Amino acid sequence: MPRDGPIGRKGVDDTSALFVPDSVPKGWTGADLAGVKPGDVVAVWGCGAVVQMAARAAILLGAERVISIDRIPGRLEMTEQHVGSEVIDYTATDVGAELRERTGGRGPDVCIERSAWRRTATTLWCTPTTR
Repeated sequence: MPRDGPIGRKGVDDTSALFVPDSVPKGWTGADLAGVKPGDVVAVWGCGAVVQMAARAAILLGAERVISIDRIPGRLEMTEQHVGSEVIDYTATDVGAELRERTGGRGPDVCIERSAWRRTATTLWCTPTTR
């Protein structure tokens, strides 16, 4: 039964809160390793817990804009509302064209992608683009 959990949010049970210490440092490390700097435009692929934390970390590191890309409506909505990132539904648009449109033709400065397929180890790919 949900109750006030260790992170102090009503309705967050201990089992759900257990994953917070995993997602936050992985997300922060991803944004840090990618070299996010103040004024950057950052694109993140996926809106799961780790990538939401990477998007939030990019904002905290001074990114001018963070654009999160996914296809799951609930994740897109949560990311936009709670993380403060812009979102793109990749099933509804050409992501490359949309990123160029939103960035005046230049594209993002940094791209972050997380892969957690059952067959692979959890990986966070961080790619600073040529500046």
